[in-house]
Amino acid sequence: MLGKAYSASAFASANDPEHDLTEAARAFALTRSLVDAGAYDPDALAKASWGEEAKLYLRGANGLCGWHEMETHAPCTTSLRKDLIGKALLLYVHQVESGSYAGEDSLRYVLGWIAQYPDLVRALAADPLSRKMLSAYALSFDYDDDLAHSSLKNLAIAVHEQGVKPDDGTDLLAAAAYRQGQFDLARDFAGQNPSPLAAWVRAKLAVRANDTKAAALAYAEATKGFPTLSPAQDPAIAVRMQGEQGVLALSRGEYVQALVWLYRAAQQAGPASDVEVDAAYVAERVLSADELMQFVDANVPPTLPEASGARSSGEQNGQAESVDVRPVDPMPDMIRSLLVRRLIRENRFAEALTYTDHFRAKSGDYESERGQPRDLAKLTYEQLIKTYAQALSDAKSRWTRTGRAEAWFLAARIVRLYGMELMGTEIRPDYYIWGGTYGWGADIDPRSVQGPVAQQPPASRTFVTAQEIARFDSSAVKPDVRYHYRWLAVSYASRAADLLPPRSQAFAAVLCQAAGWQTDQTQALYRRYVREGAVVDFAPKFGNSCTVRPAFEQTRFYGLRKTWQRVRAAIARRV
Repeated sequence: MLGKAYSASAFASANDPEHDLTEAARAFALTRSLVDAGAYDPDALAKASWGEEAKLYLRGANGLCGWHEMETHAPCTTSLRKDLIGKALLLYVHQVESGSYAGEDSLRYVLGWIAQYPDLVRALAADPLSRKMLSAYALSFDYDDDLAHSSLKNLAIAVHEQGVKPDDGTDLLAAAAYRQGQFDLARDFAGQNPSPLAAWVRAKLAVRANDTKAAALAYAEATKGFPTLSPAQDPAIAVRMQGEQGVLALSRGEYVQALVWLYRAAQQAGPASDVEVDAAYVAERVLSADELMQFVDANVPPTLPEASGARSSGEQNGQAESVDVRPVDPMPDMIRSLLVRRLIRENRFAEALTYTDHFRAKSGDYESERGQPRDLAKLTYEQLIKTYAQALSDAKSRWTRTGRAEAWFLAARIVRLYGMELMGTEIRPDYYIWGGTYGWGADIDPRSVQGPVAQQPPASRTFVTAQEIARFDSSAVKPDVRYHYRWLAVSYASRAADLLPPRSQAFAAVLCQAAGWQTDQTQALYRRYVREGAVVDFAPKFGNSCTVRPAFEQTRFYGLRKTWQRVRAAIARRV
């Protein structure tokens, strides 16, 4: 209270302002000393004293200039003592360090207010600390376009006038200029500055100029400095830099190296981040399966189930858990899972089984929910892959048509029930990254160009190459629709029907089940049944909830039985 009393009476007509303000500063400092010594401070007066003392140095000839005076442009604002403003800023910094939100607001407000006045900026630019604070303000608060550009412009003029050396904090100015679209100014401040931040700005400027070689050199220079700086300052800097290096490597045709950078960035950024989507795009749509296997072998060691966060999709904590709900996987599990599903899509089952350590869960329990037998529900993930692989092999190698049809239908059921886990794409069109729940947020198509780049001729768009587009097209699933495996399941069921007698119950049951698998083939399957099949009691359930099991055993000697029935009927008529 003594400090407040001195500051309130400092500019009274009978008082000496300098004496009273000095006493006020001493009183505020004493408050902090007492609290540091153990005095009880329920109202956080020690934190507040930093700000109260800072206001003592925001003064002009007519009195102190607080928030109200600055907002109303009171006479004191025209005569602020420039030599004292730096002290006020330093005290606000101490208040911020003490954990005061009010100190943060005050520092930001005062910096913004100062930035509007070229004479004040010019005076503060001579002090390295004040200059860095103004640069940080310009870098951090660019949502107010007019004020931010004014701050940057005034600070840039002051720095040039005072001949500040390139290595004396101008990297913040370079970053601020780049963020606000002042690219010439950014180039000016970053050009001779040796700091990692300045190198990063030079790399981004080179990217804008389509100079990939210069960008790669600048990124390499920046990377040397940020690994030691980013953990203590801002981990997002390292994430963004590595992500940008990945994009640059992608544009240079260095696809495996691009995934290396993006994978590292995604590991730091965490699950479901934008850079994880970028890494998944390169792994799934740009690299070949062989290249991805080589990357995984070199960079992604298997993780233990306890470390990976893999959860059983059967039971956990006594509650049933759906197999379609994907646990939040760390990056190693995500990449290995993506590789397994991609190998299964290419029918490379033996190779896929060598990478299934990420998934120790049981298969889901969907069949019992739909009235189907539980012959698949107890299988582990590895057993499910083996069963699917064996079904495809049997569908081509069994001797009898019925045996091959039964194998095709088993493969169809596996794909329909567990297609997301076995072969779902990480990003578009299946969105395994979201557990298949959402159909957006992971759409990357190098063929679609938007924004200002779309106005450029194709030859100048050096960051999306024809080779990348060709790889993207060749890696597309067929059909390229959401839940594509459902169409694959229907095609397997149709092959099973091709091998069955059209008038049999199994033929109708196979088509009836496939018609309910939520594709655009429902009407075609029903028309085929009407055209070729026999009347069955479950015909009304086509495309709805058909759960009847195909009676494959009744078709094994279907032709012989029908012939014998006709012969017996003929004999009966003659007798």
